[in-house]
Amino acid sequence: AQSYRIFIHPSSLVTVFGSTNVNQFRFKYTEQLEIKKPVDVLRSNRELRLKGGDIPLKIKAFDSGNSIMNSDFRKMMKEEENPYIQVELAALIPEWDEHGSWTKGKAEVMVEMK
Repeated sequence: AQSYRIFIHPSSLVTVFGSTNVNQFRFKYTEQLEIKKPVDVLRSNRELRLKGGDIPLKIKAFDSGNSIMNSDFRKMMKEEENPYIQVELAALIPEWDEHGSWTKGKAEVMVEMK
């Protein structure tokens, strides 16, 4: 495997959508997304398998625009016990062109409460 720095485009968004019996909600992540250390990349068939592509998301950085809903969300997510949602970028599945290059594709992620 080779190590690379992976940069997440500044326009990238993380949004949590949901609903209750009373309301629908949307929480947008308000901080810049980043992977802070180099990621090991191994090409497997037409996929790029990644190790170390961790993106920690602070629960307190999700905002609905409503302070009461924000507070309820933090309680529901047990922010005091688990202040982060850990997203791991596990694989990139590129749309390869005839020259073996790619500019877009899909991502496989793993999500864990920490």
